[in-house]
Amino acid sequence: MTQLERSVVRENLSLLGKHPITNKHIFTRLDVKKHNLTAVDVLKDFPYLQDVDVANNQIESLAVLAHLPFLISLNAENNHLTTLLDFDPPQCTAKNAWVDGQEAIGPMLHIANFARNSISVMRDLKTHRYIQELILDHNHITEITGISELVFLKYFSISHNKLKTTRGLTENMPIEILNLSHNELVESSQLPKLTRLLIVNVAHNKLRSLEDFGKCRMLQKLDVSFNRIKDLHHVDALTKLRDLSSLNLAQCPITRIPYYRFRILVRTQQVVKLDGFPASIKERIKAKVIHGDDIQARTDIFDCHLKGLDKFVNYLPPLEYALTNS
Repeated sequence: MTQLERSVVRENLSLLGKHPITNKHIFTRLDVKKHNLTAVDVLKDFPYLQDVDVANNQIESLAVLAHLPFLISLNAENNHLTTLLDFDPPQCTAKNAWVDGQEAIGPMLHIANFARNSISVMRDLKTHRYIQELILDHNHITEITGISELVFLKYFSISHNKLKTTRGLTENMPIEILNLSHNELVESSQLPKLTRLLIVNVAHNKLRSLEDFGKCRMLQKLDVSFNRIKDLHHVDALTKLRDLSSLNLAQCPITRIPYYRFRILVRTQQVVKLDGFPASIKERIKAKVIHGDDIQARTDIFDCHLKGLDKFVNYLPPLEYALTNS
């Protein structure tokens, strides 16, 4: 286990770019994955780095990154970190505006990956307000906190943690892709407040209802596999989600209901992929016919030709017989 040396930094610099202020040519990327590092204090001498990858080391603190005001992307996956983003680049204030305010521009971080660390509490991230992607998979987090002021956050992944609720996902956050899989969630009440949600993964939790997802009007993909959804009426909540194209209910108790796929597809006719398998046009039409969707059309044709001389009778076999012999 070693400290990061200046010579190692120089050997692993890449991506020639321009200084955001002076416009001089500089190297903007540093990749020191798998270098068995315990500290990276030398980075304070490289303040113009914009993309830093220190994944797969034994680093316990990244406080030195406060000296990198232009940092945009940080990959700190698989280290020994216990604090989330434990650095705050200086910001211009009334006290330092005339002295060094031009260098105190505050954090510019857009992408932060802190997966596979030892983080148990999320600190207040309001100083890192420009974050667009935040990855916290495989930690020990029990509650979502400190992200209410991340007004640019579009991708948030916090799978394989110890969450029990969705509290902390506040109203009108711009999250579009949300991964809450492999937690201990028993409710999803905060999700309707995320009005821009497109893709949600809540697989491997303890959810019993789909009602909250039915209020996410822009939802396109939903994975609730390995949960406790057991009744067909729960799926009715998804009927009005016109953009929902992919639904995964695999390994939920509901899948043990006879003729499960047909019964789901007739309720969610906009879905083209169910449980990871395509729902063909033929399969969706068959689901509608089996459930009597064509009866009114057949009745109208019958009445048109016989003009009241006889009464329409549906001679098609009942649902279970039709499915068994198809």
